[in-house]
Amino acid sequence: SCLSFESVFAATGSAGATVDLVVVRVGRDELDLFQGFPFDGATARVVVVNVGKGVRWLEFDSLLLPAGYLKVAVVGSDAVFVHRSAFTQMAGNIPDWPWLRD
Repeated sequence: SCLSFESVFAATGSAGATVDLVVVRVGRDELDLFQGFPFDGATARVVVVNVGKGVRWLEFDSLLLPAGYLKVAVVGSDAVFVHRSAFTQMAGNIPDWPWLRD
């Protein structure tokens, strides 16, 4: 069976919390899974997701970038997104670029 992110967060007591890492590899259904992600209910500092090739990359960008994530790497067919809030926790270790600020 497949559980929603909200039900996993609720079951683990992390609803509304910050999760360090979410790695998603579920075949070709990653986009469907993230369309139901409770961006207002929890924050994942780092998201690694298999995006495949072609238009799917842009679909993930259009879903995650407006939610406060920056794509920092593409490794093979996996994209690595980091939430802007994670950069503020690394203050002093990254450049002071305006687009990294909250």
